[in-house]
Amino acid sequence: MCAKGEKSAGGGDRTHTQLPGRVFETRASANSATPAWMSDLIRVVGSGQERPTKRPWQLRVELVRFPSGGVHVIGWKMAALFVVLTALGQAGDPQALITQAAAAYQTKDYVKAAELYEAAVAAASTGGIPAPRASYSTACCHALLGRTDDAFAWLEKSLHAGWRDVERLQSDADLESLRADSRWARIVERCREELDKFNRSVKEPALREELLRRMNEDQQIRMTPNPDMSQWHKIDADNTAFMKTVIEKHGWPGKSMVGDDGSLAAWLLVQHADNDVAFQKRCLELLIKAVEVKEAPADHMAYLTDRVLVREGEPQRYGTQFSDTRFLGSSGELKLQPIEDEANVDARRKDVGLPPLAEYVKQMQEMERP
Repeated sequence: MCAKGEKSAGGGDRTHTQLPGRVFETRASANSATPAWMSDLIRVVGSGQERPTKRPWQLRVELVRFPSGGVHVIGWKMAALFVVLTALGQAGDPQALITQAAAAYQTKDYVKAAELYEAAVAAASTGGIPAPRASYSTACCHALLGRTDDAFAWLEKSLHAGWRDVERLQSDADLESLRADSRWARIVERCREELDKFNRSVKEPALREELLRRMNEDQQIRMTPNPDMSQWHKIDADNTAFMKTVIEKHGWPGKSMVGDDGSLAAWLLVQHADNDVAFQKRCLELLIKAVEVKEAPADHMAYLTDRVLVREGEPQRYGTQFSDTRFLGSSGELKLQPIEDEANVDARRKDVGLPPLAEYVKQMQEMERP
């Protein structure tokens, strides 16, 4: 369905963050009632019926801001988190609608998902905001429902809005029913044109492609059941070595160099360079400068700042890092790493585009509650 997973956050002493493989542009808004059908879903997901075997790296679920202002959902219990976010959404808010659509998609209610994605696109358009991911996701839902003409119409809309992920387009199982249609080749051709146009707008398109390839590899091992940990560590070590060459040659790869997604991938690889905190600190210095000139989002800086502080045994600054165990005794509550000047943490979080700490922790607790 939606675009590939592209973001990671931190955790405790040794963090293994995983992405769902799909990214949803969502924003948690405040204070609206949860629809009845969502309340039912909360009960189903909250029962733990779909909970996989508990392993430390599978208990990492976090919300992280996307450069566009949305939120990335990280971890394995996706439907539950979408439900929690939906409870905070507001009707008419395109990001809240996308959150609800993602939840419906996860439960295979493609009719409802399509309706919500379409509503999100309409809501975004009233503000003059293109919504390529939501349009693409709408097309996926229609394809799954056998609505071929509608699916192609929405693919056209997604391309017009700026969708350019050719690899996703060609490999997405949701669109399998469309590939024998005579219109398919033209859709792929147009998507390539969008990608070519984008590549001409960035300084290092080849570097961007390599960053995205490595990010995908990073996430695949983290999403694999019972992963080979020696391979896991080898991937992290190789990516760290690669990022050292990138930093040495280019400095921090910001959005004008590799695009938003390429810059995000670079940040993710550095986040996972946990065996070289000195390198992470060097990258943090560069990232801070990149944020100052709007070449990187401030939340990247916040997460890497906390990552480095926690690794050095210091209190974190923004409240992004949790301990390895996700529970406090039998309470089932999440345990944050210590925070400096916690009374003012929300002001710092607001400055970098993060939601209030209590809201963030509550969402995490709701999702992990048995």
